[in-house]
Amino acid sequence: MPGFLSGPLSGFVDRMKGKGLASSSFLQQIGKSAAQAAGSGNIAAIVSAGINPGSINNDNVLAAWLIPANIFDIVGRGLQVTAMGAVANNTNSKRIKIFAGCTTAVVGSPVTGGVLIADSGAYNTAGAAGFQIVAQIFKYGAGGSNTQIALHQAATIGAAVGSLIPPNPLTLNESAPWLLAVTGNAVTAVADIALNFGEVFATN
Repeated sequence: MPGFLSGPLSGFVDRMKGKGLASSSFLQQIGKSAAQAAGSGNIAAIVSAGINPGSINNDNVLAAWLIPANIFDIVGRGLQVTAMGAVANNTNSKRIKIFAGCTTAVVGSPVTGGVLIADSGAYNTAGAAGFQIVAQIFKYGAGGSNTQIALHQAATIGAAVGSLIPPNPLTLNESAPWLLAVTGNAVTAVADIALNFGEVFATN
């Protein structure tokens, strides 16, 4: 019936035609259990045929994201960053890292500043191989206290499993945007590292 919905309800229906916005306080049932969980999902992702470092012998940015202010407003808010790609079939040294709170992070340029939160370690084994590196950041402490913990979850290139960095306290400014970056250090040739996928996944 034309004109049946008006005011706030009409706006709600318009949003439901596409994507709406749900409060972070909403919970959903897990299966048929009594357990409940807040929503989650990726807030940024890239997919590529292959992003190479812009130059050799430095921590060169392969992917970067500006994380919005207030994402760590209460205890338990979290982010997971995952990067996946490939390394070339040679014995040249290759290394992939993740940094949080960078001063600058421009794809194709060396990263500046920031805290190292994940590191694959140097890899120089012959044979083409895939890589995956994963880190998480979770909020602890009072709201607005700029207190987070970085957790290095995984670092694998081919069959080589890298050592994990110990949990690392961070002091990111929770009331301002900050930079998160994935880097690749190809010591000999830029084609030795290619990033195919990067994702920032947020949890409430």
